Amino acid sequence: MLLAYRIVYFIIVVLFLVNVPGTEYVGVVPPATVVLKMASAVALCANLVLVVAFSRVQPAIFWIAILVWQVLFVWYAWLSPGAPFTVVLRDRVLAGILFAVLSAWFCSLPFVRSLRPHRQLVPARVGKVEPPPAGE
Repeated sequence: MLLAYRIVYFIIVVLFLVNVPGTEYVGVVPPATVVLKMASAVALCANLVLVVAFSRVQPAIFWIAILVWQVLFVWYAWLSPGAPFTVVLRDRVLAGILFAVLSAWFCSLPFVRSLRPHRQLVPARVGKVEPPPAGE
């Protein structure tokens, strides 16, 4: 089940990564837009790393990467030139519902990770050799 979730999450992030750069050319759009689109692509790549390195990433890094993407997702969805939720979806209610569902989906990754059973590691006794008990 967890593997299927990670595969679907990966596919959705890749679809966004393909769509975020858009077709605007650097000279046509303002420099701030180019920077924000590049930052969005970097945040999406970070989310791909989270999906692949699922159990090896610290929870704080998970949350930081997800929240950075969420902030950029708000910009991309509603405020960027050619914003998909305002240009493509004319119905504001439908756009709002889709945005809420996708936001919840993106935020679900750290929660799913926290529900995963953790293996406790037994500390190794490197360099410590206990002497045998006296009298033996």
